[in-house]
Amino acid sequence: MVNMARYHNFTCPFQVGGSLQANSETYVTRKADEQLYKCLQGGYFSYVLSCRQVGKSSLRLQTMDRLEREGVKCVSIDLSLVGSHEITLEQWYSSFTYLLVSELGLYNCVSIRKWWSSHVHLLPHDRLKKFIDEIVLKLTKRKIVIFLDEIDSVKNVNFSLDKFFQIIGSVYAERVNNPDLLRLNFAVFGVATISGLMDEKYLNPFIKGRKIEIKEFKLAEIDPLIEQLSVFIYPNKNTLKPILQWTGGQPFLTQKVCWIIYHLALEGPLDKETHWLDKLIQKFMIINWQENDNPEHLKTISDRILYNSLPPLDLLQLYGTILEAGQIPFTDTAEEWELILSGLIVKKAGKLKVKNRLYQRVFNQQWLQNHLRRFQA
Repeated sequence: MVNMARYHNFTCPFQVGGSLQANSETYVTRKADEQLYKCLQGGYFSYVLSCRQVGKSSLRLQTMDRLEREGVKCVSIDLSLVGSHEITLEQWYSSFTYLLVSELGLYNCVSIRKWWSSHVHLLPHDRLKKFIDEIVLKLTKRKIVIFLDEIDSVKNVNFSLDKFFQIIGSVYAERVNNPDLLRLNFAVFGVATISGLMDEKYLNPFIKGRKIEIKEFKLAEIDPLIEQLSVFIYPNKNTLKPILQWTGGQPFLTQKVCWIIYHLALEGPLDKETHWLDKLIQKFMIINWQENDNPEHLKTISDRILYNSLPPLDLLQLYGTILEAGQIPFTDTAEEWELILSGLIVKKAGKLKVKNRLYQRVFNQQWLQNHLRRFQA
């Protein structure tokens, strides 16, 4: 693999893993950018639920920056930081409220400890609702968008957080009687399905909200990548088309291929013989992929399947059917959704298929049979 440590202090426009900042030179603007921005600007509850490493966090940061430049107060709360299975219901809500106060910059305006303890007669979710109505909206006069990241972490606690989603729903339901709530909006991000987050009777904000689908890079969208690689390869879309044919436009993989090309070019002229890109991807991303998977991406997909709450054997057998057939009809089963959330499988036009050519080469029949034997033993 290209020696990433060697370039630790080198400024490279391409980023492998992590969130791209608002001023990133290689951020690829997609349809989801405009959709999310317009929905939040219009006051609609919005949610982005998909597999990992497809650009959700980068989309969130870009949207926050755009809204803040228009005077909207944007706060982001990582729900995985609120608490785990060891926390109590009371602690979860108080921790969330502390994070909310911190993100809004209201520490000097209210004693959260005093306020919270003075309302112990209320249930935790009622306290949070009252705090939002009487403190947050009174002390913050601007429009507010609360971005809830890692929403799937609500499944990691030992109690139901359905009432938390009820609070979100009430923000929209009560706007007709409380105009102040028109200034408050929520956006949810995570690796989950709606039905997997809460009881169906609390689905109202999702049903009435706006689903934002974050899709793979398209050829017409990749000008920022072309510009950064134009020093080393001919600056046109056709040059990068073979990259997308391998990655299917998957953001992490596409950035990584560009990163590899960029750094190989720094070490010397690219040997662009016939099928040079195929050989590059085979060498640096497929052969010995476990060693070259840094930061982890392929292992994340593998682990999601092999260490799942659903029987891994069922997931592997379903994947085997898709791999052999090329595509199969989507029937909306829990196993199908788990493969989709792993990132390995994509649903298009009512069919399930492997997301891209690179995944097919890595998670091939040999990989499949090795793990089938493990779970069938």
